[in-house]
Amino acid sequence: MNIYRIITATFMALFLVSCDIDGDGYIFKSSPNTHIADENLRNEFKTELENSNIEFSTKLMDGGKEFVFWSKAVDSQVQAIKESVVGNIPPRGRSISISPEKHLHPIAESFEKAGIPFRWERYYGQLYLVWSPEHTEKVVSLNDGEYSRLIIGG
Repeated sequence: MNIYRIITATFMALFLVSCDIDGDGYIFKSSPNTHIADENLRNEFKTELENSNIEFSTKLMDGGKEFVFWSKAVDSQVQAIKESVVGNIPPRGRSISISPEKHLHPIAESFEKAGIPFRWERYYGQLYLVWSPEHTEKVVSLNDGEYSRLIIGG
């Protein structure tokens, strides 16, 4: 009988640790969730979820940041929506981003003059100049190596 109580108490403790209780019920910490800092992107993300008839909830956590939660059953759909809203993570070692964006355009011009193909990508609203792996050595040598210090994750 004592072992049964120990197992039950252990299970209950693990259950309570795995969830936050709020006025609407349980929000499981293990549920897929995200916080998108940019309010416009976050609102666009929630609108896209609504338009796709995906149920989600929001909760303020970590000092007032709004987190969006959804069920594991729709995680792949939500991730695709999130990617369409915020973009793809730019490839490390093959991208440059500078703020303000106008400073990227002279770099793009030097890429064009050197014959280095590139593309523009946005991630969380930030503009990135991205190139393919076979051109990294040429990028690093541009402008006397000045661009090598700007490479994200390089």
